[in-house]
Amino acid sequence: MIRVNGEPIEADNISVAQFLKDNGYRVGTIVVECNEVIVRKEQYEQHILHDGDVVEILNFVGGG
Repeated sequence: MIRVNGEPIEADNISVAQFLKDNGYRVGTIVVECNEVIVRKEQYEQHILHDGDVVEILNFVGGG
């Protein structure tokens, strides 16, 4: 089990890219942090989520 934005989720041993796709996130408008380290977009396919990981997904918000 991992924790995403404070919520426990059954999703381990998958890539960040697959998690984002499965959950409908738009990659161009977010930043992913895993265990307090920002995951670069180029690493989403290679970065595997493991049991106990703490993930924060932040959305960019535009406005003025």
